[in-house]
Amino acid sequence: YRCHLPVPPNGDASEQVISALVDVPDPRARLIIELSTIGPRAAERCGELADAAGWRYVDAPVSGGVRGAVTGELSVMVAGRAADVAASMPVLQHIASKPFVMGERPGLGQVMKLANNAIALAVLPITSEALTFGAAYGLGIEEMIDVINASSGRTQRSEGMFPTSIIPRTFDHGAHGETTRKDVSLYVEEARRVESPIDIGEVVKQIYESFVETHPATDYSYLHEFVMNLRKP
Repeated sequence: YRCHLPVPPNGDASEQVISALVDVPDPRARLIIELSTIGPRAAERCGELADAAGWRYVDAPVSGGVRGAVTGELSVMVAGRAADVAASMPVLQHIASKPFVMGERPGLGQVMKLANNAIALAVLPITSEALTFGAAYGLGIEEMIDVINASSGRTQRSEGMFPTSIIPRTFDHGAHGETTRKDVSLYVEEARRVESPIDIGEVVKQIYESFVETHPATDYSYLHEFVMNLRKP
């Protein structure tokens, strides 16, 4: 089965890749499945580029990170014309355990991915802040995580990232801090564009911007250490 699976770092790069692809003479495949988080407007433009050249374009950002890719537990948020989405499914079902079709307009997959990322990225700093609060009273982080994971505060971060990357201090969850900053910035930008409430998102964006400024080229699980030290001189 032949298709193109670009994973560019941002929307500008994706447009450049697709512009180059559609100029290839006699291509073996004319189906593009976009796997990156590039934002809805970039996905719309990429879809238009593909359409104008007689190619098919499916907006299909994935979620689950490196660990999800290794374990086959990625989710994918798919948007595009029904026939194009159907053509992409044999490929996507090998990549992700959970394909979700969000609609027939490229960009809707990106909207869903940004909403998902906003939630996931907001969870880590408040979890770290709450654990720092508990530690100030003498509670141990492992003890607190055990309680949280058996209680209403349980999240994917407390169940996955803390036991595997933060508590053992390997800080190797797999996502770069700059990538998370880009994702939350895209969310804030697109929410502003449609005049959606963004007060909490702005705070989360500021946290990740400060983190990346002080800890460039660092896995984003290290944000826990950053939050722990915010009030220290």
